[in-house]
This record gives sequence, C-alpha cells and structure tokens, in this order.
Amino acid sequence: MNHLPKKTNRILAAAFLAASVAAAVLLLREINRPSRDYKSAEAKMAEGDYDGAAALYASLDGYLDSGDKNLEARYRKGLAELSEGNTEVAEGIFTELSDYADSREKISECHIKRGLNYLETKDYERARYEFEDAESGEGLSEYLKQCSYGLGLKAMRRGDFDEAVRLFRECEGYEDSDEQITECRYRIASKLRDDPRCPIRAVAAFRELGDYRDAADQTAELEYRYVSEHLSPDDPVTRAYLLHLTDIGWPDSDALSEQLYHWSVRIIVNEDPDDNVTDLDMASKETVLWWHIFVTNGPPGESKEVKAVAVYPHGMKIDQWDGDDSFAITKGFEFTTSTYYVDPKNGSEGDMTFGIYDMDGNRIGEKTVVLM
Repeated sequence: MNHLPKKTNRILAAAFLAASVAAAVLLLREINRPSRDYKSAEAKMAEGDYDGAAALYASLDGYLDSGDKNLEARYRKGLAELSEGNTEVAEGIFTELSDYADSREKISECHIKRGLNYLETKDYERARYEFEDAESGEGLSEYLKQCSYGLGLKAMRRGDFDEAVRLFRECEGYEDSDEQITECRYRIASKLRDDPRCPIRAVAAFRELGDYRDAADQTAELEYRYVSEHLSPDDPVTRAYLLHLTDIGWPDSDALSEQLYHWSVRIIVNEDPDDNVTDLDMASKETVLWWHIFVTNGPPGESKEVKAVAVYPHGMKIDQWDGDDSFAITKGFEFTTSTYYVDPKNGSEGDMTFGIYDMDGNRIGEKTVVLM
C-alpha cells in the first residue's frame, strides 16, 4: 500500500485548514452582513443619502425594523425634495407612501406650493386647479378666493360679466368682490339697455341696482321709453311702469297717464235689447232702438259722473233717464237703454245721436244712426 510522504500530508492539511478558515470567515461575514448593511443604511440616512439608505433597508428584507426604516428613508427623501421645490417628485414619493405618517398632508402641501407659484405669475386658472386638489392646508380657503377674484377681474376685462359675477360670488367678502359684483350687474344692465329686444329685462336689471350710480334714472328712462312705445291700457307692464313714473314725478308722466287712461265709451245701436254685437248705421223710425253703452277705458279704480243725451232728428233732446240727469261710470261699466217715437208715422227722418258727456259737456262717446 502506497502512502503519501509526510511532507505532502502536512501541505494538504494546511491547505484544508486555510480553506476551512476562509469558509468560516465568509460564513461569519455573511452572518454579519445584515448588521453591517443596517449600520451602513443608518449612516447613509444620517448623511442625507436617502435613496441609498432606502435601497439598503429594502435589501434587508425585514431585518429588525428595516421595513419601517425604508419608509422613513423614502419619507425623508420626499421632505428633501419638497424643501428644494421639487414638488412633482415629492408628490410622487408621498403618493407611493400613501398613509405613512402625514404623507397625505404633504401631498396637499405640494399642491399648495405649486399653486402659490402660479399665483405669483397670475396664472389663476392653474393655481386654482392645484388648490382644489389640496385636501387641506393653512390659508387654502383664502388662496381659492384669491384665484376666483383674479379670474373675475380677467372676465370683466374681456366683457364676460355674467362669468365675472359667478366668480366674484365664489369669493364674496374678499377684497372688493362685493363692489365688483354690483359693477358687473350694472354693466350687464347696460348691455340689455342697448338691446331693443330686452326692454323689460333691462328695466328689471337696473331696478335691482337701486341707487347705484345712475341706475334709478336708467330705470325711469327705460320705463318711459317702453310706455311711450306701448301706450295701451291693456298692457300690464305699461300700467305698472306708468304708475312708478307718476309716483316719482317723472316728466310727462301725468300727460301719459291722461293719454293712457282717458275716459272712453263705445256705443252701438240695434233693435234687440240682448244683442251686444250688431251695430246699425240706419234704422226704421218706427222701431224701438236699443242703445248699448260700454265704458272701455278710464283711470283704474276711479269713477266719473256723466250724463247721457239723445237728440232726435228734429232737435228734441232726452237727457234724463229714470228721473236722473247724471250717473257715475267706471271702466268696464255697461248699460242698455232705448228710444222710440211715440207717433212713428209723424216722426222726423234724419240723424239721431246718442252721446255720453262729462259734466262740463265734453264728449266721451257718441253714436249716430240715420232714421228712415
């Protein structure tokens, strides 16, 4: 049996021992590696190398509190980016961290910082988007009002006064937004005033402004224009406007009232006491004539003392009816009376007139029929 020389055995044994020691050292190093990496991560965290720290903590796969430390490193990275103004990067980090610490508040802070930057350049639209995306933050409500106010002023400058009113109402109480709302409403009313299709809307718009600037005069002028162009007692708008003009003593309002509410009577004549439609121009002198009187106009709520006079062709007058020589009329009043010859065969032919007159003899309404 062959045996290796003793020297060779000693060499092999030394080599084995060295390998074993190396293996042990490697094993020991492997065993101690998490501890070393953890300490290294701590060092990086202290140095501000949050990316490196986070990577090492992530590689430790749950060693000690490495999971929490990984979140902390990333959170601190987000804070660092935020402090340097890198809000987009910071927001991305805090969004990934979601509910860790106050990450949601930090997301809002990112939006607010960007919004404030946009405010400095008067980019109110983008600023408002940022502030609206922020869930909370000190001064957020005032920042939003500042955006609405700035956008309202821009809307005014381009003539979009309805939009301006809407925006100023979003920030009522901020700066002079309330006064700006009133001014916008005045300009809206002025646009309506210049549009012939909107006279009633223009009156309403100026009236709502009360004593602001010349709104009261504008209201009256528009009412006067409308009444002059729509002088009909059947138009309720005309009646309402004229009443207001009379109350404030607007020039010519009394004359318009007189013209609008002048007493007016319509008279028709026929041979039937119940026929309120047929109107004859000629009739037989041998028939009974029925005179139907309708008071078609007059001042609302007022009455007027009048007299009725019938004049036959030969000049005879009848000016008393049921023993009365006058009676009161109001708008809408109606009555019917009759005339006839007692001796028709000997009655005169020609024009017969029936009229309603005021107590000064001024004619209010009259009808003539030819008797044959």
